[in-house]
Amino acid sequence: MLKTTSNGTQATTAIKFSLRPTAETLADLSRPIDPRHLKTRKQGTATLTYCPWNTIARHLHHRAPGWCWEVQSVQAVGNAVVVTGRLTIPTADGDLLHYSAVASEPLESASKAPAAELAACEMKVSIQYQDQFGRWNHYSSMHHQQSAYKTAQNRAKSTGKRHRLIDESGNLLDLLDP
Repeated sequence: MLKTTSNGTQATTAIKFSLRPTAETLADLSRPIDPRHLKTRKQGTATLTYCPWNTIARHLHHRAPGWCWEVQSVQAVGNAVVVTGRLTIPTADGDLLHYSAVASEPLESASKAPAAELAACEMKVSIQYQDQFGRWNHYSSMHHQQSAYKTAQNRAKSTGKRHRLIDESGNLLDLLDP
């Protein structure tokens, strides 16, 4: 992935993690989250207990290295934003654990976060590959840059062809050699 450094230059960074056996990963994911990480909020007359997304992401980094969240759809339904996505967890056994999830958030949030998340989730990343004539051809589009990166990286290795990630404006996000 391309990452901007403190001096403004761009450098390629590799995502590195060690895969663990499926049973070990599932055992770690089955451990309860410490109650001090849970939050509550009022919604109408009900008090809801929930775990914020950033806390879940931190737990996934530690318990399931290499995890990937791919937003599949974002819709405004009534006065809420409904996000449907898929969590993928790679394991050393070659299995990929997949979990689908749906979450909703009121549009009239005090933090205004749902509208910002809606805009971020709608960014499309295109994966292209270079053919033997040097032309770039469309392969796929995704709404999550890390998912697109992993897909392009795996496909570059399996096909032996150069791949790149492009944003909606046509800007180069990353270039992957086999």
